[in-house]
Amino acid sequence: MIVPIGSFTPGLSRRVRETASRSARRHDVIISMQSTQHFSWSALCEFAEWLRATLTRFHIRLAGALPATRTLLRELGIDNSWFVSGIHARTATRILVV
Repeated sequence: MIVPIGSFTPGLSRRVRETASRSARRHDVIISMQSTQHFSWSALCEFAEWLRATLTRFHIRLAGALPATRTLLRELGIDNSWFVSGIHARTATRILVV
């Protein structure tokens, strides 16, 4: 599980995408949005575009987004099918990205 900490700026979005891309070469990846507070619209746009374009044999999914964050992501084409329940997320190894 990748856990971005702080404001979701273009820089943090890039670091999350790079970390997830490397991890998705070996196993499924969950990106937790729970510890992210403020979102840059441009960062979310880049992130959503990357999610839709990423082709790996392993899945990249999201967890822990607040309803307001889910609404923003839904506007960018990232619907509830991209999210996993807390049951799957609890057993994951965590990688903090700041």
